Amino acid sequence: MELKVTKEAVTINEAIFDSTVEQSIECDLVLPDYCPDIARIFKCAVDPDATRYTQNADKLVIDGTAFIRVFYLNDQNTVSCAETKTAFSKTVDLKSVPENPVIHITGKVGYINCRAVNQRRIDIRGSIALGVNVVSQRTDQVITDLQGGNVQLNRHMVDMTDIVACASRTLESREEIEIDPGQPEVEQVLRFEVCANLTDCKVITNKLLLRGELQVKVVYLCDSEGNIALVEYALPLSHVIDMEGVNEDHECFACLTPTQVMVTPKASVDEECRTLVVDYILQCNAIAHSPKQICVIGDVYSTAYECALEKRPMVFERLYKIVDEKITQQEVMEFGDASVSEVLDIWARPSIKSVKTQDDCIVVSGTSQVCVLYKDSEGTPSFMEKTFDFEYKYPIEGNLSSVRMQAYLSQCSISYTLSEQKLEFRSEMNLKGVIYVTCRENIVCECTVNEDAPQAKDPRVALTIYYADAGENVWDIAKRYHTSVSAVMEENDLEQETIAQRGMLLIPIVNL
Repeated sequence: MELKVTKEAVTINEAIFDSTVEQSIECDLVLPDYCPDIARIFKCAVDPDATRYTQNADKLVIDGTAFIRVFYLNDQNTVSCAETKTAFSKTVDLKSVPENPVIHITGKVGYINCRAVNQRRIDIRGSIALGVNVVSQRTDQVITDLQGGNVQLNRHMVDMTDIVACASRTLESREEIEIDPGQPEVEQVLRFEVCANLTDCKVITNKLLLRGELQVKVVYLCDSEGNIALVEYALPLSHVIDMEGVNEDHECFACLTPTQVMVTPKASVDEECRTLVVDYILQCNAIAHSPKQICVIGDVYSTAYECALEKRPMVFERLYKIVDEKITQQEVMEFGDASVSEVLDIWARPSIKSVKTQDDCIVVSGTSQVCVLYKDSEGTPSFMEKTFDFEYKYPIEGNLSSVRMQAYLSQCSISYTLSEQKLEFRSEMNLKGVIYVTCRENIVCECTVNEDAPQAKDPRVALTIYYADAGENVWDIAKRYHTSVSAVMEENDLEQETIAQRGMLLIPIVNL
């Protein structure tokens, strides 16, 4: 017998790759002529940026650049910095070919070995870790209704989320910052931090309006004697991102990440360096979501005929929460036998190790590498670094057994107090991301009714007595006797489909 089948198209999100891959880096850094000789290396800092990726079948090729800065004590007993960059390319094997993939890539340092071959040349060997998340968005058909053949349907609604649009845009920018008259001019840039703080994300038809601040911190040498100065600026950000298909009803997540940042001093006509040129590429990742309910069929039977079913598991994903949280870390750094007279600079590099579900919360675990550049009791620059673990718990409500989080972590600020060879610091990080809840349903994908095989029923029987146990479901009872759920509930004045306590039920036999 032909049944009238109603189907609805749904988007199924499936994570086909979610892991970290290693990429080796090897390069030599030869000091430019304006840099003094090396006496001792303090720190080799590496910032990996995935600048481009291409996906072909089950291969993902990631191209990027590792920006390297080496801080060292020079032969004049002051701090210097030399920089270079090296390109990398990594091919990732995916477990299957993704459809309309959403790709998320982050980079951090795995390990770095840095040694001075001589006073002018540095050998750098190590690896970077690329966090790769690939989600396939395939369109599937779900049976939402069946009519004919006296079929009974066990249907329920499932909450899910359609990803309407994804955007991954790069925005090249240049800013020129004038140093305040009260600040010394720039001799050499030692270190810089650039962080994008998104304060407003507004959706209009086919576009995303982003506003915020670009926070710039620059540490530089201000004279030939090795004195260090610091400037901080907040620059306004305003960008319009094209996202075809979005509108005001969609919930949107956006994240701005500055990459390929370069800060260089610019001399004026009178050769004073009081201008800093900030070149950067702003990586914008945005996802627009639309909530949706879909009716699925978990079971089917016919009151009149034998029927055959095929079922298959299907995974539905819904947006749980868009996260924008501040994480505060307070720790103490011991200097041991080293004597500290002055802290020249302090910075932190946080990274995420894992995101897991634990009881009623999502646990984000990570590390923060804290670096301190200081002067000892004799006025000689020195350096110390230490890695601290942190853990942040984000509360969730309900029984959420399967949760996925796409997370971004950035450093906001770090402050400190120095006393008795101890440095107490307070670090603030910004955790942004999207939490999805996964629901697995075993649904009917095929159903046939055989009208040549009617259900065996005694036409003389109108009612059957059945003793039900507490917790039994009316659907299972009705299916066993080839009758309808509504008939059983009406005959016994039941309000719930789950039997509350053991008792006798009258089962009306539907003879159709």
